[in-house]
Amino acid sequence: MAEWSAGYVADIEYEPGLFRQQAPAHLDLVCLLNGLEPPQAGEDFAWCELGCGQGVTANVIAAANPKATVHAVDFHPAHIARARATAKAAGLGNVTFHETSFEDLAAGAGPALPAFDYITLHGVYSWVGTETKRAIVRFLARALKPGGAAYITYNTLPGWSNQIPLQRLLLEYARTMPGRSDHAVLKALDFAEALSGTGAGAAGDAELFKRLRDPSTHPTYLAHEYLNGSWQPLLHADVARDLAAAKLSYAGSAHMFMNEPSLMLSAEQRALLDGIADPVLRESFADYCDVERHRCDVFVRGARPLPPALREARLRDFGLALIGPIGFPHTIDGKGTPLVLEERVYGPIIAALGRGAHRIGDLLDLPEVRVAGPPPARQLALALVGAGAALATRGLDAAPLESVLRFNRAQVAEALAAEAPVAWLASSVGGAGLHTDAAGAQLYRAILEGAPTDPPLLVDHLLGPLRVTDFMNDPAALQANAQRRAQLAQRLDRAARFEWPAWRRLGMI
Repeated sequence: MAEWSAGYVADIEYEPGLFRQQAPAHLDLVCLLNGLEPPQAGEDFAWCELGCGQGVTANVIAAANPKATVHAVDFHPAHIARARATAKAAGLGNVTFHETSFEDLAAGAGPALPAFDYITLHGVYSWVGTETKRAIVRFLARALKPGGAAYITYNTLPGWSNQIPLQRLLLEYARTMPGRSDHAVLKALDFAEALSGTGAGAAGDAELFKRLRDPSTHPTYLAHEYLNGSWQPLLHADVARDLAAAKLSYAGSAHMFMNEPSLMLSAEQRALLDGIADPVLRESFADYCDVERHRCDVFVRGARPLPPALREARLRDFGLALIGPIGFPHTIDGKGTPLVLEERVYGPIIAALGRGAHRIGDLLDLPEVRVAGPPPARQLALALVGAGAALATRGLDAAPLESVLRFNRAQVAEALAAEAPVAWLASSVGGAGLHTDAAGAQLYRAILEGAPTDPPLLVDHLLGPLRVTDFMNDPAALQANAQRRAQLAQRLDRAARFEWPAWRRLGMI
């Protein structure tokens, strides 16, 4: 372990990822859903990410919001080097990446930074030690504007309580292994599973090991999740009390459905929890009912409740942009009362959003929706954003921003050159972005270059025509090649039918 890492996994880089719930519009919507005034920030907002990793989210936010000032911090030099290279390739002049510790930031020994409207931390707070947590709180107290919003994620108790013994087992065993952390964690997992097989139930169970062994679970993730020396799941009350020292109050969850108790909790649970006067404890005890594993909390520095009529007006003025298909009837289920999205109500809304971003009030005022009976503005926003069908947005103009086009061109070129499985794309609507797979990146480049976009023709353009005569003596190779082409055509077809329309609606191309 590197001496500068303070017990944090630093010998391998963290996996890149885009977390669009860190976008200002999403955080604003969380505040409004819970009856609080969001930050009074315009297009020139100041945004900061602590623990930015390879800088994917920060670069997307910067590209999608060219008038904003974006700063991002990480202590890992490789992360910062990659993030800066991405920003330079895309010509982003409004984002700055800093290699420094949170302790230096809190002490004022780091770079000079402005006051921020938004400060976000994803995948940090449960994985750092007590002194680092205190430094984060001091920085929030100093750098977050009055009325500003903070986004913070962490592993939650009691959801992780059954894995605390396993985490410690993996950590201690991995320390005995030479080599990189991603290799050591797999060796540790082998040992834990073997120990469990002897009847040591505290080492884990078959269902847990099956999940950890899933091919989609990368060893890099396992190492960063389980091998940090300060790893600690937290009760919501722990975090809320920490942040109270920075005058921060809980505003709601970036997981939209968690903002609706009638959806997440049974009637009996709601009745019991309603008797808890302390809102922090009430929220914490709710996690015992839903067994939440990973909280994405939004806090505000100076909570300002909105009168119901004003909240409704603000929500009606908020925008939604369609990013994905949704079938009807669509049921949002939980422990409480299911929310059923009926086609007669939501069908016209989705059809309107298919033509472009709309204000929530305009969607509710559609004649077909008024006849069917419009849902409350809060329910509409919570349902569509929570279901992953829509993106929260403060603007409706889908004209592509030059910064977005530059960034997306650079991202697609980089992803295809590196044969990366994912490309991160910024959007001109919503101030955030989406990801696409390798086939989507191929389609995006084909659109830019004027190449064929019909999937079978694009396959021929990418791979060359399939000539059966080339495989006359190798029928197995012919079958494998044909299967590969069919799979690529299928992925391209999906991107053309679902992603391309979203790119146009969101001003991404």
